[in-house]
Amino acid sequence: MNMGYSGQRAVVTGCASGIGAALCVQLVSLGAQVHGFDVRQPADCDPAMRFSQLDLRDPLAIARAAGTIAPSVDLLFNCAGLSSVAPPMDVVRVNFIGMRSFAEAVISRMQRGGRIATVASIAGANWNNRLDTVRALVDTEDYAAADAWAAAHPDSVGAGYALSKEACIVWTMTRAARDAARGLRFNCLCPGSVATPMLHELQKQGRGHVVDAIQQPSGRPSTPAEQAGLLLFLNSDVASYVNGHALVADGGYTAALTIGETPRAAFTK
Repeated sequence: MNMGYSGQRAVVTGCASGIGAALCVQLVSLGAQVHGFDVRQPADCDPAMRFSQLDLRDPLAIARAAGTIAPSVDLLFNCAGLSSVAPPMDVVRVNFIGMRSFAEAVISRMQRGGRIATVASIAGANWNNRLDTVRALVDTEDYAAADAWAAAHPDSVGAGYALSKEACIVWTMTRAARDAARGLRFNCLCPGSVATPMLHELQKQGRGHVVDAIQQPSGRPSTPAEQAGLLLFLNSDVASYVNGHALVADGGYTAALTIGETPRAAFTK
């Protein structure tokens, strides 16, 4: 099956580890031209991949990184993220506010047929019950306005992670609805437990019970490569009629939870 990546110009954030790193390997193998961004240099950067530093907590760094992007981009994969063990405002800045700001710079370089896939999380599954709050953040005009909104609403921000991922999902759906006529596609991936450094951080912080709950009924975390393959699907020619979708990939946890077969994990807001 031809997924249509040969010669495609792809931008990947979070390329130094986890899902983003696995994705870059797969993209290069499929013949894509990859420009990776991360706060730190990848330990094993493929010679075929271009790298630029990017700190999504810093608007000036975002502007500098945006200046290194090619004039024309076909694909964007938003994979950078912080877990809930980081300070809440940093979590929201990296996972949503900075992601959106950088993404908009990339999207401005896209023509009809551009595709955007964002890593959200099953931790954002409550977005529909908090839609008014999430939309208030998503509808902010720019980085500064979003940052000011988050600072003014600490109760809504909570630990930062759930809100940031809810915002990723709602932003994806909003842009999909508004930009479909322009020929752009927006989708997001909602992983459960993934064997990345973020998972290890949660376990070290005494949140292994959450990880254990999410890994029911599969009994294991997914690999970064498994999640990367789904991102490839979402931004591929194979998924040309998929738009505005939040694809859950959690080994059956959400399905079991929905029918009452799995205890609910205590996600923090």
